Amino acid sequence: MNKSEHRHQLIRALVSKNKIHTQVELQALLAENDIQVTQATLSRDIKTMNLSKVR
Repeated sequence: MNKSEHRHQLIRALVSKNKIHTQVELQALLAENDIQVTQATLSRDIKTMNLSKVR
């Protein structure tokens, strides 16, 4: 599994277990799991994964 696949798997797990309101919150959760990403990378991942905000 490459870095992005591992990161995407972790993002899916985090968004299914946590109520996340912002990319900054998601970025912090990733950092707690030793994954450092820029906001641009996170934004690209969200788009690639077809994640959307639920209201």
